[in-house]
Amino acid sequence: MPTYCTITELEMDAIFKPEKNWVKEYKGHHNEIVYYKNLKSRPNIRVIVYSSLRKNNGVSAGVGQDAIRVCAINTNTNKGVRKTNRINRVPGWEGRLIKRVEDVWNDLKQL
Repeated sequence: MPTYCTITELEMDAIFKPEKNWVKEYKGHHNEIVYYKNLKSRPNIRVIVYSSLRKNNGVSAGVGQDAIRVCAINTNTNKGVRKTNRINRVPGWEGRLIKRVEDVWNDLKQL
């Protein structure tokens, strides 16, 4: 069985960089760190990454408490546009996360 990985805010920040137009904010049920980016061609469509990182310490939740999630919403209606399976925090999570975001991004470009 794969081993759980503790993820830090610095690791997520290395993936979702402000210079690539990613925005970081603190919100959600657990006050987790959330990253998002709007499509240039359709600014009302936003890709969101719920990181599972806690605002108070910048470290991921405990084992089995939360997973990384990627989705897309229409900011005008606040309705979901795309939903994906969760990304478990086990070795290789970075590659799976990047692939999932790319897949959502490419799907949205075709809308």
